[in-house]
Amino acid sequence: MKCCSFGVTYVAFGRPYLAMALVSAESLRARSPEVPLCIITNVAQSPPDLPFWDTQRDTWSWFARESRENRFYKTRLYDYSPFEKTLYLDCDTLVWADVAPAVTYLEYFDICFKQQLRGQRSAKKGAHTVLDNSFRVAELPHWNGGVFMFRKNEKTREFFRLWSSYYEQYNISFDQVSLVDAVFRSDCRLLSLDNRWNASFAPRKNEGDHLVRVYHYGSRIIPEVRKKMLLYDHLIDREGPFGNEETLPCFIRSRTKDRIKKEGPLRYLQHALRRKFR
Repeated sequence: MKCCSFGVTYVAFGRPYLAMALVSAESLRARSPEVPLCIITNVAQSPPDLPFWDTQRDTWSWFARESRENRFYKTRLYDYSPFEKTLYLDCDTLVWADVAPAVTYLEYFDICFKQQLRGQRSAKKGAHTVLDNSFRVAELPHWNGGVFMFRKNEKTREFFRLWSSYYEQYNISFDQVSLVDAVFRSDCRLLSLDNRWNASFAPRKNEGDHLVRVYHYGSRIIPEVRKKMLLYDHLIDREGPFGNEETLPCFIRSRTKDRIKKEGPLRYLQHALRRKFR
């Protein structure tokens, strides 16, 4: 496994997620051409023929595991990322500006996560108790695990041990709940990121100090992403024993249906229009 001082790592288990990760990686290479990347996946044993992939700098890590085990690797990323300083991106992200400032952040902080401005509104996540059953997640500050940074040292090694341990202990599909325990219990120096590093609802790119660097679109699969996902899906090896449980068209339909149901047709349309004319 290659080792560099700084790079971006994705965990892409399942064929649709790998296609999404490749779209994100393409946007990363366009904005930060010198930053190496690592893709951890269970789908294809080697990367397809990609115009942006650099075999000298980039790392493709394949594991013969079921797609549902993706968070096993995410909560243990300390062991699997080849970089001393890592920017982790969920697959459903786009890089809109250079991510190089992350290197300087990690000179001063051990971990960086976006703190949510409001309490956990999801009934499923918010009802779970943490900190020895002292609080429900909805009662505490919490952090989004879709974009984060860390540097390797003993404090962050322990942080990931806590995160993975509580993820296994709680035995739920969300890693955000166990993240609360890990943040509160660890000795890491934490920088709370803001919307510029993990923007969700149709943000404007803006300029200067307000520049959005990472757009985290979630289940709102915008047309420009959908088109590229279909292109990359066609290039991915279909013969692997894992990760081919769901076709990309079915995945896109399911995610879109869930998003419209969650926020309503009007808000969904509002987001689409704001995204188009930003």
